[in-house]
Amino acid sequence: MTEPLSGGPAPWPGAPRAAFPCPYCAQPVQAGAVQCWRCGTRLVPTGTSGEAGRRFAAAIGLAAGGVLVGMSPVLPWVQVPLLGNASLFDAAQLAHGGILPLVLLPVALVVCGVAAVLAAVVLRDGVAARATGFVLFGVSGVLGGLLLFSLLSGLSGTGDFVHLGLGPWVGVAGALFMLVGAIVPQPADRRPRGSGRTVFSSLACTVAIVVAALGLTSATDVDRVNPAAADSAPAAPTPTPAAPSAPEPVLPSPSPSAPESSTPQPSKPSATEDSSPPPVPDRTFAGAEAVVRAKGYVPHPGTSWQSVSGLQVIVATIAESGDGYANRAFFFYDGKYLGTDTSIDSAGIQEAWSTGTTVALSYELYNVEDPLCCPTANAATVRYHWTGSRLVPLDPIPSADPDASPSRR
Repeated sequence: MTEPLSGGPAPWPGAPRAAFPCPYCAQPVQAGAVQCWRCGTRLVPTGTSGEAGRRFAAAIGLAAGGVLVGMSPVLPWVQVPLLGNASLFDAAQLAHGGILPLVLLPVALVVCGVAAVLAAVVLRDGVAARATGFVLFGVSGVLGGLLLFSLLSGLSGTGDFVHLGLGPWVGVAGALFMLVGAIVPQPADRRPRGSGRTVFSSLACTVAIVVAALGLTSATDVDRVNPAAADSAPAAPTPTPAAPSAPEPVLPSPSPSAPESSTPQPSKPSATEDSSPPPVPDRTFAGAEAVVRAKGYVPHPGTSWQSVSGLQVIVATIAESGDGYANRAFFFYDGKYLGTDTSIDSAGIQEAWSTGTTVALSYELYNVEDPLCCPTANAATVRYHWTGSRLVPLDPIPSADPDASPSRR
């Protein structure tokens, strides 16, 4: 078998092949060598698409995952029929953290997404790219996973009223893309990389971790501070009661523009004020329900009665109501009946949260033209605090005048 003519004399059989300079470091390399002995550069191209794909798998995973994680906070996280969708930024603006603003939580996801995209462009391949993918997967995966778990737990009892949106699923999927790109094995022969890529990888991971830690801190502050803030709120000065052992049976309703004054007011007759002392309950949930029924009201099903001790509330509808829009809240402390929230029924009341000495009620608010079925003025939260001798509202109670906007009807 003869070699093709190349314009010169054919080499003698068995003669050594001539050396050629390395195209990267210019050092002489023996003909047919696969790798330069001086700089370690691969001299024979990989040629296969599989090796090229594995080489840039980390960059592809970082780029795709970064886009998904970065855009997830602006997608719908919660879907409420008739009210619309809420992104993670919307939810962060509605909630109030303690030391840090809750908006740092969606910002942390955006920072992780931007850092992943920049790392994909700058690093492209190598150990630094894979390490960055592992770290950013851990950060965005922890944030997205905790948020998804919290939403699934919080919406489990809402039925068809609130649905989980697309945002948390997109965030978790983006984190998985980063993981897949980082774990794909790369070709054995790689060009040596400078230390600058390692420095960039370290900076990107550090920024993402710090911002994520701030976001998680703000989220934990919400759970820790919101209920505690109610108990630590300054309560109105306690007036000297006429009979300390018998608190007034019905709460006075303060005006919508200001909280209830601490000055003692003369007692006014009302539709629900007791003409005789209420029956002594047996300090159980059944006994509390019996007190409510004795006053002509039917307790709502699924009342959140935590225990006999502390401040508890039962929301009930008047028995004669045909439409269910005449509701009132009945308060108990250590199983002893205290009174109601107001002397006039409200169209819609729900318990928002409670602690040992404070209960927050949410009142549905109506504009003048709203029918009873469809309030459009959102809701108002009123905290009721037990001072040790009486129950006082810490927030203005909405008006019950149907001609006012808004009103609780």
